[in-house]
Amino acid sequence: RQVASVRTAVEEDAPAGSFNVPGRIIDSDTGQPVEFAFITILKPGTDVGTWFNNRDETQIASSAISEADGSYSTEPPIPPAIYPFVIDAFGYQSIGGNFNLTEGGFLPDIGLTSLE
Repeated sequence: RQVASVRTAVEEDAPAGSFNVPGRIIDSDTGQPVEFAFITILKPGTDVGTWFNNRDETQIASSAISEADGSYSTEPPIPPAIYPFVIDAFGYQSIGGNFNLTEGGFLPDIGLTSLE
């Protein structure tokens, strides 16, 4: 006799060749690491300007928050492609653009400009 039933959603595996994107966020003036920066990688084709004004979580492909040493690694893994991105950190100017991740996923240090 069945008393209860629980149904759980199983997360689909990432496509073959997918990876987490590691990198580091620094202060562009001092070179010091920036902690708690929000790195948001958007789905290909998403317009960064539009997303800035109407942040829709369904358009996020992967994201991360930087550690005390400025390092981050996005989750979930994403397949190689060109991705729009946004980086926000308290006290810094937000930036956006495109990451070309067709050849792999390690990015050079990204510098943020202080608002002060």
